Amino acid sequence: MRTPKLLATVLAVAAAVGALAGCSAISSGTITDKHYRAAYQSSYWTTHCMSYDSEHNCTMSIPVERKQHHPDRWTFDLRAGDKDGWVEVSQATYDMYKIGDYYGDSAGGGRF
Repeated sequence: MRTPKLLATVLAVAAAVGALAGCSAISSGTITDKHYRAAYQSSYWTTHCMSYDSEHNCTMSIPVERKQHHPDRWTFDLRAGDKDGWVEVSQATYDMYKIGDYYGDSAGGGRF
């Protein structure tokens, strides 16, 4: 039963990291930098259990390659007073603003 518990733990940690990755202290402010990351694909290996014994322990497993697509990503680094943060935006929004512009609530911004 070790493999299902390990997989559940890995998935729980990945979900927590994913949830935290979208966090930023601020969502509006002066744009201090702009970043573009092109789409890419990553892969990793895991195992898949093919048979179990009477106590539900895996007795035979095979390696399985998993692939994940990561889409294009556009972000602004922001500064508001003494706080720094970042926000993910659409390509259209990215193209509309330049470094030094104000981005956010009073500029009709927010998260797109």
